[in-house]
Amino acid sequence: MKDKLVKTGHKKLYYRVRLVLRCFAFALGVAGLSAAPILISIATVQNKAATQQAVEAPTTVEDKTNGEVGFDLLYIPFVA
Repeated sequence: MKDKLVKTGHKKLYYRVRLVLRCFAFALGVAGLSAAPILISIATVQNKAATQQAVEAPTTVEDKTNGEVGFDLLYIPFVA
C-alpha cells in the first residue's frame, strides 16, 4: 500500500473514501433494480382492485332526487 501511496501521491483517506463511494453506488444500484419489480407488482395489484370495484359497483339506476320534487337537468337515465 505504501508503494501505491508514494507512486500516485494520494493519501490513504482518498482510497478509503473511494471504496466507500463505490460500495454506496453498488448498494444504490441494487436497491434501484430491486425497486422496479416491486413498484410494477404494486401497480398491478392496484389496477386489479380498481377493476374489481368497477365490476362490483351497482348497475341499477337509483333515484337521484332523494324524495325531493324537481329533476336534475344533467341526469340522463341509463336505458338498457
